[in-house]
Order: sequence, then C-alpha cells, then structure tokens
Amino acid sequence: MIARAKASSTSGFMAVSREAARVSAVAPARSLYVEFLLRDERRPLMRASLSEIETALGPSGFLRTHRSWVVNPAQVRLLKPSGSGDYRLALEGGAEAPVSRRFPKALAKLKGGG
Repeated sequence: MIARAKASSTSGFMAVSREAARVSAVAPARSLYVEFLLRDERRPLMRASLSEIETALGPSGFLRTHRSWVVNPAQVRLLKPSGSGDYRLALEGGAEAPVSRRFPKALAKLKGGG
C-alpha cells in the first residue's frame, strides 16, 4: 500500500509506480511527507520529497504543475483559468490542483499541445 511505503526503499517507489493509475495528484503534507490524492478520495501519506515522487511517477506520465503539486493527467476532468496566467485542474474524485504559469511544459501538455 502506498501509505506504508518508505521513501528510502526501492520497493516503496515500485509500489507507487504500480498503483499510479489510482493516484490523481501528489502534494506536500507535513515536513518530509507527501500526500497522495487517490481517486477513491483517500489521502495516504508517504515519507518522501515531492522531487522523488516526481521522478518515480514521471515515467507513468505524471506532470509537475506547481512547485507543490505533481498531477496525473489521466485524472484531469477540467482545466480552467484562475487569473494571471495560472490555471486550476478539476480532478476525478473532486479534488482541485493548481497549474502555475511557471510550468509551461506541463500546461502545454494539459492543453493537448505537448
């Protein structure tokens, strides 16, 4: 299970990669932890940095959309402008995630152009 995986363990990241389809997004939780937003609305924690999770889930298509968010594009229902060139994503399960204009490659992919 994602919540019990250890960041220092290769098998923990393998478990996260295997379960990637269930993950809508990942955001920082507390110091040294990230929170997974799952389609079924559960929010398990894992001791890892967001950069480590981005590296582990990148091959599954996840995108860094904000300095504090990694998102599964397959879970995006709607991309809507929120002003100043930033956007909000409506995700499966009802969660919302930010898209910063500082991540133009992610924004282009979410718009279907990259």
